[in-house]
Amino acid sequence: MNDEDKEAVYDDYAESSSDFDDMNDEDKEAVIKVRNMSDEQYMEYLKAESEAHTEKLRREVEEEVRKREEGSAERMRLENLARLQFQKREATRARAMKKYYDSHLSEESNFTSDIERYSSLYVFSFADANIQSRKYKDFIESLAEKNLSKVYFGFNKSLAKTVGLKKNKELRPGLHKVGIMLDVDDVGVLLTDQKSETEVISKFQEYSEFDFLKPGDTPNTTLVLEKNEVLQLPIRKTATKLFPILQKLGLPIKLSGRVIQLTDTFVVCEEGVRVTENATQILKHLSRKMFRHFIVPLCRWSADTGKTDYYVRSSVPLVVICGCCLCTSLNHWIINYHRPRRR
Repeated sequence: MNDEDKEAVYDDYAESSSDFDDMNDEDKEAVIKVRNMSDEQYMEYLKAESEAHTEKLRREVEEEVRKREEGSAERMRLENLARLQFQKREATRARAMKKYYDSHLSEESNFTSDIERYSSLYVFSFADANIQSRKYKDFIESLAEKNLSKVYFGFNKSLAKTVGLKKNKELRPGLHKVGIMLDVDDVGVLLTDQKSETEVISKFQEYSEFDFLKPGDTPNTTLVLEKNEVLQLPIRKTATKLFPILQKLGLPIKLSGRVIQLTDTFVVCEEGVRVTENATQILKHLSRKMFRHFIVPLCRWSADTGKTDYYVRSSVPLVVICGCCLCTSLNHWIINYHRPRRR
């Protein structure tokens, strides 16, 4: 290396490290060492530096891959745990449903006579209802107020058999189409003399309650906490008490005075993706109830016309499809539509 090149190297080192006089002894020795190198030594030096830099990058990439694999494995573990918890709740709910049916057994003779008596029959799904809550029980009782209506539960296939699954076996004209709706789980029957269909539908829509998501549930909305966002804390919960709990659950946060602030964007849950135990704990600590319980009216049969109208979820609250248009695809949709999202 000629003197000019060495001076350039010296200048580079000096510029990168501010003034030479301000350098520490180690940096000064490095600069002097480079200045005194021969061409061969300098080339060896550059080669060693390049190899060291390459090795550093390789280790960083391997560490990143390892972290991603560990994160993927941990996420898979959490998802499997959530799935197991979901299955456990499903078994518990099945036992609760059996107990619920046993306490609401319907005598076939009473059901038959009441169909003859009342002018309208509604089939509704309670798959998304919280059947163990006081609010749900009060709502079901309110459906049968003033002796104008009556509610039937029980083993639905027996109710379907009573009304008739085929046209030549139906109890009253048009009821075989209702039988199709009763030949599945988690549905009930409301018999009523109320003439206003709008009032009955509005009555069904009165029942609504929110609950915390449980591991394995699939939320219908995505919750994202944005970077620099200040968390809205529940009443009677302080930032100093919640901060270590939320931090342990994986939230990227910092404590700024009396508030908790996000240091990075964090996705708590995604629409249609099963939530993990961590996500449910975060939502619970933040008092975010994202699971909605409700009752869905499925169809209405009128004794006056023998016609059955089917209610279908769409962009508007309810859409009525003419009973005469019941085709195979619609039947398939109806039967699969009200499978419970949560067990």
